[in-house]
Amino acid sequence: MRLWKSRSADGILRRVFIAAMLMAALAHATSATADVLRRVEVHSDLHGVAAIAAHIRQALPGHLKQALADNPVQRFPAGAKLIVRIKEVYLSQDGGSPFPNTSLSGEFLMPDSISCDIVVVDVRGKVLLTQPMLANSSPASGGALLSPYNERHRVEALMSMLAYWVVRRLN
Repeated sequence: MRLWKSRSADGILRRVFIAAMLMAALAHATSATADVLRRVEVHSDLHGVAAIAAHIRQALPGHLKQALADNPVQRFPAGAKLIVRIKEVYLSQDGGSPFPNTSLSGEFLMPDSISCDIVVVDVRGKVLLTQPMLANSSPASGGALLSPYNERHRVEALMSMLAYWVVRRLN
């Protein structure tokens, strides 16, 4: 009586092939469930600043898509969407000071800021993540402070900063 069973080379090759197929199917299944987050939507709850709200709705998706392309987020299922709901934009007074964070009279300036809620939903609309965000930037980040056209530049700087921090928080 034999205590061990001899295995033919054909049987071993068959088992190796089946194991390789199972591992390939498992790898494909896990790669199909996690995809790079690319879909972006922006909503604005701003009242009284229609021009700034329209500019944010138009330009912020581009900032977010660029930040997501620079630092891909892969922890969410395929087809997930990032929704950013802007709640408030605060632009500090224009001090025109050459010294950061102070006005011409020497008083402290609050930074420009933008607050929002970030929400990630899957394909079916199920909420996967909800977090509040606040991003700040210097009032001088928009260029020359005494220019009458610097508001748009300051809002651009805020959107760029917000996109950076949103993607950083998602990773």
